[in-house]
Parts: sequence; structure tokens; C-alpha cells
Amino acid sequence: MIRQRVSHIRQRFEGDRNRGAVLIESAIVITLILTMFFGVLEFGMLLRSRHALAEATRTGSRAAPSLPRQAGYQTAAAEAVGASLRGSIPSTSVVSLVVYKADPNTGFPISGTLSNCTGSCYRFDWDAAAEQFNVVPGYTWAASDQDACGDVGNTDYVGVALTGTHD
Repeated sequence: MIRQRVSHIRQRFEGDRNRGAVLIESAIVITLILTMFFGVLEFGMLLRSRHALAEATRTGSRAAPSLPRQAGYQTAAAEAVGASLRGSIPSTSVVSLVVYKADPNTGFPISGTLSNCTGSCYRFDWDAAAEQFNVVPGYTWAASDQDACGDVGNTDYVGVALTGTHD
């Protein structure tokens, strides 16, 4: 009878030791699983933002060349991009928009870079409160200067670049 009690007490103490190890292991595993879950969730939100920006850029790319040689083509493109963005991503995620004369071989601006085009482009900054683009003064590409209807070598190409962030 005494032996049974001793072995019962011994099993009870050994079980308590294992219970503490299980608690620590569970805490580690749960932390890793939650980290992976939130990482996947955040990555999904990043992809959603990227898709919304890409779709808005495509919308602007369709709107700008639909008005060749017409004044206001750049504003129509900016309005189309803005309309596509409203409600799809947080308004504070949008930074700027550039409508530019593109090199047909590279797709980049003919003059300068996307961050600082030196001519034949329009730059817009995003007003998050009003959810609209505002023209940045000093940039121009007059509609009357566009060669919209020519042979492949002499036709102007329009590019639209949208910049955004993901917090």
C-alpha cells in the first residue's frame, strides 16, 4: 500500500513537470502560427493595394489616348484614375500620377524619368481629403503637340504612371 502511494505521488509530480513543458511549447507554437497568419493577411492586403493601383493605372492608360489632340486629355486620365481608386484602397495610400509622352521601345518618358520628367508630361499630386488629383505646375504636354495619327515610327505614345504606398 505504501509503495502504491509512493508511485502515485511520483507519477503526479512527473505529470506536473510535463504539464509545464507543454505550456511552454504551446506558447511557442501559437506565437509562430499567429505570426504566420498575420503575415499572410498583411501580404494579401499588400497584393490588394497593388492590384488596385495597377487597375487604376490601366484605367488612366485607356482614358488618355481616347482623347488624342484634345485639350483636357490629361485631366480626363487623372479623373478616371481617381474614380478607379475611390473606395478600393485607403486614400492616404495614393501619392502621385504622371501622364507622359512615352518612348515606344521602353515605355519610359521621352525626357527625364518618372520621378522627374523634364518635358512632354503632366504631374499630379493626390489630395487625400478630396480624393482627387491636382496638377503640379510647371509640367506640360500640349494636346496640339501630339502626333496621334501617324505611321508607327511617327506616332506619339502616352504613358501613365501611378505611385502609391502600403503601410
